[in-house]
Amino acid sequence: MNLWHLFPTQLLAIEQILLMPYLLIPAYGYLIFVAVFKANLRRPLIVFLLLSGLTSALMVFSFGPNMGKIVPPLMLIAVVLFPVYRLIRSFRQPDVSAKWLWFIAIIAGLVHSLSWALWFVAMANA
Repeated sequence: MNLWHLFPTQLLAIEQILLMPYLLIPAYGYLIFVAVFKANLRRPLIVFLLLSGLTSALMVFSFGPNMGKIVPPLMLIAVVLFPVYRLIRSFRQPDVSAKWLWFIAIIAGLVHSLSWALWFVAMANA
């Protein structure tokens, strides 16, 4: 079972796609800013940021000829699914800013996961 097949490798045909991680700088900067100044969203945002950092560390340490086929892709999927779960939970609350925050977190998690998957595929093909 190889879960790396869940990620689209056709995106490598797009020029400059490997520069996609630079989109994460403003997104994660905004999420850190909100985590510092909004007390009611601090804990879930810190969990999301730690999940992203842990996933990145796992990706760096698992890179090699026998990289994981189950745990690293599952961690990348979890980075996307955690903010989706939080967005669905925020629909019960009247705070609109939380909905926008989790939407930005979904985009950041999606870019994070796709960029790691594409970098792994690009490095494996090199």
